[in-house]
Amino acid sequence: MKTQTIIGASDELLSSRLPHSALALLNAANETNFNLNTRRHRALRRISDSRPLPGINMLVALDGTIGVAVPLSCILGKPGDEKESWGSFLNWSSTSQKAFMTAYHWCESRLSMAKGSLPGIVPVTPDLIHVDGHSAGLASALAILSKVTGSPLPLPVFATGAIGANGQIETVGHMAAKLAMAKAELANTDGIVLAPRGAAANAPDGLKIIEVDTLEEAITAVFGNIQFNPDASLLDFGTLLAALRNDTDHRKVVRQLRAIHVSSLPPADQAIWYLEMGVRLRHTGDIAGANEAHGQISDIQNQTVVECLAETVTEERIEIEVLRSKMASDVSIAMRHQIEQRLARGVMSVHNRVRIRGMLAELKSTLGEHQGVLALREANLEAQQGNAAMKKEIQWTLCGIVWEAARAGNDAAFFKYARQLASEATALDTHQQAYNSAAMVRGLIVLKRYDELASWLTGKSTQVPGAPGIALLQMINGAGPIQTHPSVSTARALVRMYRKNGRPDQAIALANRIDTTATEPLMRWLCLASQIEKAMALVQKGDDYEAEGVLHNTMDIFFSELAETTKNIPSFKHTTIADATNLDEYFWEPLLDGIYH
Repeated sequence: MKTQTIIGASDELLSSRLPHSALALLNAANETNFNLNTRRHRALRRISDSRPLPGINMLVALDGTIGVAVPLSCILGKPGDEKESWGSFLNWSSTSQKAFMTAYHWCESRLSMAKGSLPGIVPVTPDLIHVDGHSAGLASALAILSKVTGSPLPLPVFATGAIGANGQIETVGHMAAKLAMAKAELANTDGIVLAPRGAAANAPDGLKIIEVDTLEEAITAVFGNIQFNPDASLLDFGTLLAALRNDTDHRKVVRQLRAIHVSSLPPADQAIWYLEMGVRLRHTGDIAGANEAHGQISDIQNQTVVECLAETVTEERIEIEVLRSKMASDVSIAMRHQIEQRLARGVMSVHNRVRIRGMLAELKSTLGEHQGVLALREANLEAQQGNAAMKKEIQWTLCGIVWEAARAGNDAAFFKYARQLASEATALDTHQQAYNSAAMVRGLIVLKRYDELASWLTGKSTQVPGAPGIALLQMINGAGPIQTHPSVSTARALVRMYRKNGRPDQAIALANRIDTTATEPLMRWLCLASQIEKAMALVQKGDDYEAEGVLHNTMDIFFSELAETTKNIPSFKHTTIADATNLDEYFWEPLLDGIYH
């Protein structure tokens, strides 16, 4: 490096409280002049009282010999423009640019975002220090994540390591010189030093190193076990919506949507925001919140908004989603008539026609009107099979048919469509697997095929098609709480199976894992229903006193906290349940099988 370049670079390192790195650069000049000596003295004075600032520092080796800590941060470029991330930074070599872009795309994947949906990110390092090599990858990933998620760094972090194709941290050269500089800068202060596996062999005595094999390990070491979400303020609404569209973690999506100042959006985007928020809240079980969000749409909807929506969401879809949210809390004959009337008026979109028929089928099923429900589901299946864009939804329809066939007592239809569902299943789609398994398990329980279900779960059934999904097996063999749909419904059915197969201890153990503290009323009642199954298992064991306590506690919660919310759902049989005086399984089982799902 030229003398003037060294002076400029050392000044930037001193301002970042990295005096040892600045001094290393100055001493490498191998010459003496006033300006160099002045800065050497300044660096020496800073060594005794300077502490590195919290942030990311790349450990690099200039000219292959001089270990230097280089502060790295990020600023925003143009949203979605990847080239803006590195194009104007000539002090980064092409190798380092490639390492940075590898980190950039890995961060997109880590945040479950489509490629190119993160805003452009520009790395910021001291302008006069040339960055060269793959070792910039690890530090770059940490700096990008900190920027786009708004996650602060409480300590100084010193990192070196290349990012492999699958997120592994790969070894890099000149480790001894880099780690010696990390020790010098940290001295006796707190900080984090990250390096690839095996780096400790080159570390100076007294330096604590965290060796990492993967980026996930590095992230945990720096940020802890936090939930990463992109800072919504960094993304334009269209980019954010596109990134969230295929995300099945509904609670995460709700958090990200709430980070947006909806009042600052134009009317068309406001309508889309309320639409998406309502749908996601409904999926989390917050029916009241879904109805409130969807109720806001009519206040802003006008012809201008509808015209603006033409390319992204139709007025028809808004109407159907609003109706779907209302249906979630109003399972009544009047609501059935409203949906039938909407279907009779005609629907433009094939997708929306399938949607309304599915809603009507679900409502009729919940009302106990099983005649015609299978026909509605089969009509949807035929429409989806003839529409390339809708084939991905066939499994959802088959789940409904399998479950409905069981509720109708139609064994032949159940096994016919269960075989089709098994043939459609995709091994890698664990989210869909959970619903497929739920339909199979609950259907076999309603058909009272307890032994066949037990055989299917162990892979020994010759009659039940397919195999249990990974999610189902993990739930059965796990130890944690069960608290989301469809796992709660599946677990309750399995409690019944264990009880019917003479294994009350297993039934009680599984019921104990179902979380009854859910805040959303319908989900909580679904969880509480499992406790009635548990009480019957206790009776089976001869623990009548404890069983009565479980039943009375469950009924107290239901009638004191949940009855008002569920009063419009006929399948809950409020009057019948209120008259319950014992734990007769012939009384309870039909009631539990009819509960709204």
